[in-house]
Amino acid sequence: MLMSWKCSWTAGCACVKLRLMGFERDAACIKAVIADRDPAFAAAPAAQLAEAVAVMERAAGDAHDAFLLAAMRAVACGRNGHSRLLPNAAISVLPLRCVMRDGALGIVRGLRFCPLVSVNDVPVETLRDAFAPYLAGTRMRAACLSGIMLVWPAALALGGVSGPRYAFELAGGDSLEFSNAQVVPALPLYPVADTGALRVGEDPYALPQGALVHFEQGVWRVRISDLKTLSDAEIEYVVRTMGGAVDAPVILDLRGNPGGSFLTALPLVWWLRDVWRGARCAVLVNGYTFSAAIVTAALVSFHLGPRAAFLGAEMGDDLAFWAEGDTLALPQSGAALRYSTQWHDWRDGQFDGPVPDEWGQWMVGAGDIDVRAVPEAAQWQAALAWVHAA
Repeated sequence: MLMSWKCSWTAGCACVKLRLMGFERDAACIKAVIADRDPAFAAAPAAQLAEAVAVMERAAGDAHDAFLLAAMRAVACGRNGHSRLLPNAAISVLPLRCVMRDGALGIVRGLRFCPLVSVNDVPVETLRDAFAPYLAGTRMRAACLSGIMLVWPAALALGGVSGPRYAFELAGGDSLEFSNAQVVPALPLYPVADTGALRVGEDPYALPQGALVHFEQGVWRVRISDLKTLSDAEIEYVVRTMGGAVDAPVILDLRGNPGGSFLTALPLVWWLRDVWRGARCAVLVNGYTFSAAIVTAALVSFHLGPRAAFLGAEMGDDLAFWAEGDTLALPQSGAALRYSTQWHDWRDGQFDGPVPDEWGQWMVGAGDIDVRAVPEAAQWQAALAWVHAA
């Protein structure tokens, strides 16, 4: 069983010994998932996939990071945002946090976003192009995942950037310099379910006192930052609270929400559909809005129709994607493999295979969702202006 290869490393020496032995078991696990467990790869060009898998198998005897990059490229052939090789727990990076804002990649300095121009004089656009074959999902998803690549020396080498010195040139003329000797573990700076926050663990769009719902300027403002941590009791509280003003417009903020279970959000969707009497609901989304958060957006769009408008930036996936599945811990490299098993098509309302009992009954065909592009700094005011324009 592939699942028997899950491993939790508690002794650093054991991990080092296995790494010296190569990564043949990891490669075999990835190859088996691609061939037999994740249907997303059925649509990949056969020759391209076969070549990428062969390269990965040859790299199983190479250096640690070289193998991880080859594995990432093989898994990225599925072009599915939920099916990917996760290097976060297995690599070291330069001590910088890099995220995306308004379609641009930039470095976090304090609590400021500073657009990145180049690394060692190589333009950031050139580096993004070099990273693209290694990153799964849509163009927007790849852009969001590029942050960790820009500070991982092995990935920077793909774009012709080599150490030991790395000079990051920022817009406005400032620059930062680091060396290979300064690398740190990636995981604290780059969580697997990255929200794009400037400071990991903080919500840049939080309501006062971290509330889920807040009445402001005659508008209900609802902030759902993470569907994995949202409880049934919390969403029921939101619905009860909003019952005090059922005619007020609503701003639903899903920016940076990495997903979880859309079932938790259903009481809010049903309240908006059946109880709410307001004229306009603005939904804020961005490139880090992903998975179940996209499903929540699709349900709101379908059930509210023209009363809902979407503002911010393109979401992190299409409305049709492979998901569910599981995550395997790869025992030799320390990386993880996320694979998918179920087709979701929230654009046309279609399944592939049996209808899942748990959530299949809620499937809708929402059609395309048109997101009005609004710069980060203006998104809240744009949403407020739209809901008040009724």
